[in-house]
Amino acid sequence: MSVVITKRHESIEVVQWVTLLYGQPGIGKTSTAFTCHNPLLLDFDEGAHRSEFRKDVVTIRSWADVAGITEDDLRPYATLVVDTVGRLLDHLALDIIKRNGKMGTMAGGLTLQGYGALKSQFGQWIKATRSMGVNVLLLAHEKEDRQGDEVKIRPDIQGSSSGEVFKIADQVGYIHANNNNLRVIDFEPSDHWLGKNTGGFKTLLIPNFHSEPQFFAETMQQLLDQMNSSSKVAKEFADVADAHRDEILSLDSAEALSLKVRAVAEMEDGPLKVIMKNFVSKKAKALNLKWDIEIGAFAPVPETAEEAETTNEEETNDV
Repeated sequence: MSVVITKRHESIEVVQWVTLLYGQPGIGKTSTAFTCHNPLLLDFDEGAHRSEFRKDVVTIRSWADVAGITEDDLRPYATLVVDTVGRLLDHLALDIIKRNGKMGTMAGGLTLQGYGALKSQFGQWIKATRSMGVNVLLLAHEKEDRQGDEVKIRPDIQGSSSGEVFKIADQVGYIHANNNNLRVIDFEPSDHWLGKNTGGFKTLLIPNFHSEPQFFAETMQQLLDQMNSSSKVAKEFADVADAHRDEILSLDSAEALSLKVRAVAEMEDGPLKVIMKNFVSKKAKALNLKWDIEIGAFAPVPETAEEAETTNEEETNDV
């Protein structure tokens, strides 16, 4: 089968998202997850019963309970919730050691090779799950990372799997209580917590889910709209840049290129203006032109004495 290539001028439609929410136990992560669009929650922490907003749940007591999940299992659902990533990794680590004792230590933990397998197999499971056509919401508890007097809050995800989550996640949000003791989600990273804010969200106030039962479904729809809007803007930018490039490449004189430079100078500062200047510079080099400050225009690059002598010799030989 041939490779399907999305051309530079074609928009890439984003139809699924991956998001990580983390915070302390009892802050409302699970209840927030149940306000996603048609969710199925994989309850690794075995605490879903505590949420009054509970929807469909799979209680996970070992990795075997989730390893064989299929596209048919997920067909009725739009969002798969992992509650929590930390406990998922604990179950997967035990399964890795069970299948290969060399991956474990005498104390029951993972060896260095075992942690490598954990990261690899976790990444494969997430990719396989995404391929089944569902959104993925990962939940995690928080932990404090102390460096001297500084404390930073981060998701409680073991080993290098934490980096894997941050790579695949479109959004990473920290749920906490603000100074007014109201629950909020902050996606923007700060000096105090980790975050990722592809959607450009401001701090979100978590509402009463009785009055807003689709809270996170609507939030993530805004994320999809923003990502698709960005893709459209990028395409439009590429179209404009290419039109300017084609025009510049068609110029064949110092006078025409000088007029283009004046037009570029009047453009609003930004990436497009920088690109235009680069196109003009390359075209000037191709035409052997140099900007003459005195006349404020392009002019042919003057010949060096050696080049002039060579030219004279060639003309003499022609005679």
